[in-house]
Amino acid sequence: MSGESGPADPRTGQSRSGPAPATEEDIATAVTAAVSAGVEARNLSVHWWRDALRAGAAALEDARHELVEMADRETALGTERLVPEHSRMCGQLRMFADLVESGRHLDATLDLADPASAPPRPDIRRLGTPLGPVVVFEASNFPLAFGVAGNDTASALAAGCPVIVKAHPLHPTTSERVATILAEAIRAHGGPHALVSLIHGGPDVAKQLVEHPHVAAVGFTGSFGAGRALFDLASARPSPIPVFAEMGSLNPIIVLPRAAETRGTTIGTQIGSAVVLGAGQLCTKPGLVFVPASADDLTGALRNAVVSSHVRPLLGENLRSRYEEGVARASARSDGVQRGEQTGGDGFFVSPVVIEIETEQFVAESIWKEEIFGPATTVVGYRSIEALTAAIATIEGSLAGAVYADPDERVDSRSAVSALAARCGRVVYEGPTTGVAVTAAMEHGGPFPATTAPGTTSVGTSAVARFLRPVCFQSMPDDLLPPPLRDANPLGITRLVDGEWTSSAIARDP
Repeated sequence: MSGESGPADPRTGQSRSGPAPATEEDIATAVTAAVSAGVEARNLSVHWWRDALRAGAAALEDARHELVEMADRETALGTERLVPEHSRMCGQLRMFADLVESGRHLDATLDLADPASAPPRPDIRRLGTPLGPVVVFEASNFPLAFGVAGNDTASALAAGCPVIVKAHPLHPTTSERVATILAEAIRAHGGPHALVSLIHGGPDVAKQLVEHPHVAAVGFTGSFGAGRALFDLASARPSPIPVFAEMGSLNPIIVLPRAAETRGTTIGTQIGSAVVLGAGQLCTKPGLVFVPASADDLTGALRNAVVSSHVRPLLGENLRSRYEEGVARASARSDGVQRGEQTGGDGFFVSPVVIEIETEQFVAESIWKEEIFGPATTVVGYRSIEALTAAIATIEGSLAGAVYADPDERVDSRSAVSALAARCGRVVYEGPTTGVAVTAAMEHGGPFPATTAPGTTSVGTSAVARFLRPVCFQSMPDDLLPPPLRDANPLGITRLVDGEWTSSAIARDP
């Protein structure tokens, strides 16, 4: 259905028609269907899930040209950015397919009975089981990699959970097409009809989804305000549910004195380029850069890289308004503000900005701890390592941080890395905070307010653990156990048996 007011074209500012928001009946139908799909899915083997995820990736791969062009029309992110993002979307599905094939995501753990221990130990076996229907909220700035078939959806499906995606209003057509392709690929593979579904709408629809008694968890990527609102709704339910929200982040970078002296221009240019990458619409954009107060070459190179750039339009009018408001508030508190030119037409174009302050002001005023989402950063000049340490101690949780240092700055490097590790989910050495590799070791999370669940990640194979609940079975007859825990290991998965990883069958003592 269409005809509702939809997202405006970022390049021109002209409005488009959009899909009608879901009704209460639509939401109830979608959740009921997801519950039924989840019941059916419990009987599907890890091998089915492996093949279904791979089938979804292949179908989306075949539609690459169509999806990239569609996403670019709605977001103006550019094909050079969206082509690798499409590859990441497909790669994530395949990564989780490989994980599911191994069975390691289930954390199947068997401690066999030991009558000789004191006291005697019974047979104890534990397995991760799916939470149930998961509502995934798409990100505005990653219509593919954090969209309908993004990491939240892929990890929830790998856990065996049905997914209801709340489409982001800035790219509804792309969302519809990805959802159709993925759902059809899963159904063609013999999967339940409603294993993946899509819902459109605004805050009222979001509220109804989170409050629905049969929804078991929420995955979210977006602003702090929206993420916190969902978290509060979920916590206030008669039966609270987890909200795995990735929210705002400052992503502080520290440049130590010797590195600034010897490589200031190179480092400044690299950081400045990261600030304006994707028009600064990345959750890992460097929002704070701590540099020696005397590092004129570094600061000058960073400033030039930012203000001389021609940035793409922001994704929507609301993002442009928030950006301009944030820059205005910061500009009113600093004399060191440099603006670039606003390029483009009548769309959502903004000027890139660098704001310069010193550590004393940074520590004293809370405004510098607020994220400005877009092509802006704050450079904080420090005059001593002690002043730097005191400033870092006032920063709240972030997704990432980075340190630039020369080899002879090992003592200060160690202190800087330690300080950032206490506040960030990922710490980078000799590189900007942008760029999130999709690997098993990746941590894309962090202390609040970067996320609502600092013990989890929204990228990488560990993301699947968010949607699994461990269940322990004690002294259970073999035929009553779930197949992954049975003696014969009929699925051939990897299990932890008496402290050793193995895929072999086991035999109980009579």
